Amino acid sequence: MKKKTLTLIYFFAHFFCFSQNIRNERFGAIKVEDFSPKSSALSSDDAAVILSDVGSSEFVGNNNGNFTILYKRHRKILIKRKTAFDRATVSVKLYQGNINTEEILDDVEAATYNLSNGKIVVTKLNKDGIIKEKYDKRHIVKKFTMPDIKEGSIIEYKYTIKSQDDRLNSWYFQDDYPTLWSEYQVTIPPMYNYVVVKKGDYKRLLVVDSAKIFFKNYSILFPGDGAYSSSSIGTFSGDAKWSLWAMKDVPAYKNESFIANHSQYTTAFSFQLHSIKYSETNTYQRIKSWFQTATDLLKSEWFGQIFDKEKHSWVEKEATTIVGNLEGIDAAKKIFLSVRDNFICNDHDAIFMSDDPKKIYKQKKGNVADINLLLTAMLRSKGLTADPVLLSTRGNGKISEYTAILNEFDYIICQLKIDSVLYYLDASDSKNGFNKLPAYCYNGYGRIIAETPYLIDFSANNLKESKNTVVFIANGDSGKIEASFDSKFGFEESKIVREKFLQTAQKEFFSKISKAYSFDVKIENEEVVNLKNYEEPVYVKYDMKFTLGNEDVIYFNPLLTEATKENIFKAEKRNYPVEMPYSIDETYIFDMEIPKGYVVDEIPKSIRSKFNEDEGLFEYIIVNREGHIQLRCKFQLYKANFEASDYESLRDFFGLLVKKQAEQIVLKKVK
Repeated sequence: MKKKTLTLIYFFAHFFCFSQNIRNERFGAIKVEDFSPKSSALSSDDAAVILSDVGSSEFVGNNNGNFTILYKRHRKILIKRKTAFDRATVSVKLYQGNINTEEILDDVEAATYNLSNGKIVVTKLNKDGIIKEKYDKRHIVKKFTMPDIKEGSIIEYKYTIKSQDDRLNSWYFQDDYPTLWSEYQVTIPPMYNYVVVKKGDYKRLLVVDSAKIFFKNYSILFPGDGAYSSSSIGTFSGDAKWSLWAMKDVPAYKNESFIANHSQYTTAFSFQLHSIKYSETNTYQRIKSWFQTATDLLKSEWFGQIFDKEKHSWVEKEATTIVGNLEGIDAAKKIFLSVRDNFICNDHDAIFMSDDPKKIYKQKKGNVADINLLLTAMLRSKGLTADPVLLSTRGNGKISEYTAILNEFDYIICQLKIDSVLYYLDASDSKNGFNKLPAYCYNGYGRIIAETPYLIDFSANNLKESKNTVVFIANGDSGKIEASFDSKFGFEESKIVREKFLQTAQKEFFSKISKAYSFDVKIENEEVVNLKNYEEPVYVKYDMKFTLGNEDVIYFNPLLTEATKENIFKAEKRNYPVEMPYSIDETYIFDMEIPKGYVVDEIPKSIRSKFNEDEGLFEYIIVNREGHIQLRCKFQLYKANFEASDYESLRDFFGLLVKKQAEQIVLKKVK
């Protein structure tokens, strides 16, 4: 009897430890005071408030010989203003790969609550209001819009997603609006081992961080084939791992400019399957060493098998047809241009091939992995040293540098090595030049997939955007001023110019340039160089004529249309690092013959200012010499990424640039 009593005491004590941290959110339990919440996280500017956001993930045995993950979510949101009405439409993306791995939306319940004369009026969602839409080849979206929405409404919804995959849902504790309570609990079977990746300000915000181990049985039905075997039930038992995390009064995530991926700084937990232990002697390792991961990828039918010269002998035949007798760098460029100019990329988010390589080659269409792995294979077939490189683009977030988590990557490029010189190629976009990667590829480290896989630094600090502009102004006939303008853009700005020419004619392009001047100008001899030569930057050239008028005093900005008019950093404070897409190197050269009949009354002062001693430079050197005003204005940032602690001085540095480039030359008429 004493033993039973102790067992009961242990059970209730154990149950109490579990339950005391769980917030029991009953659907429909809305109170009048919920319409006027109070919290340190709130401000008068909030258009909505997340009253509570409670989720859980639990594994249960299914009838397909595996586990189903039940992901449940229950949310309550106070809509304070019309600008937050978009929160009344709830979209749930569901994977639809095949019947064994598809996700199912179930147990949907939703209602809107409005306060009328001190009483709560409830309007429930009609189940017919749930609609299905196609998202892409592998996903659908089920969505519903809450009824009877007004300013001041509270919406509440809950649902369950049944998934037969082993991917645990990430949980975002932080939202664009303040969250009064956010809670997530996970129960993991004994054979599964997950790595928890934590981001954001979780250390400060966590009010509950509980973990328990308890004994649990799981029953799974293994279906028979109907002819030779019958169905059987298997039971797995062991110590399940239960975790609960909760945060209270979570401030809204404040969007800031120049952040590569906002989810990188939003407070959230994600889960990566590390291994599955089926028995003491049988463990499936999902996250392996990079050496083993690279080996597996190179053997994979959907990755490295295209490099098998026996299985894909056609690759060398096609490459030979393209290059003829060319060798080395000439052969490499010929292959690159052929793939770039003849293939259409229909998906820039992929690290595995989507179909049989030969089929892709014939169709001339595929995802970024299809195109760049094919490029790599063709280069290899001609005896060149080429390897695929896994990347995570700027919009996808940072990778774990030393842990082989493949789903952190979303892009593939090719590394080519000729005579100890490395080239990086991306043939997925027809406007990418040879050895010129898009700026979104520069997002930290990439990983070479070879016998010896290693990290490559693709930090935005390594990408420099250069621009050089030269302006000469001289006195012409009949009181006219004549000028020549010549500007060489960086590769990213060159892309922008090329995009403009897809939408507009050259005449309209230069018409917009002429309208950008603060005085009337006539543009002639206009020219755009390298518009279709993607290996070289674009040059814009033109001559122009104008008059300065006949005023006694003339104010003239020597930067013309090239002056930076606004500080790109407007906020007084910043919480997150500054992640610009590239470093900056801009030079502006100006030479102006003093207009006839005028003298220089005043010119700006020359200055030279450094940023953080060795991280940036701003020069504005101007002289009045021998009838000419000459200016050299140089602005450089030697890196693209800065800590939040640098923000104030960085904003001041750009502020100095804007203020100085607004200064004018003062000319006075000779009497």
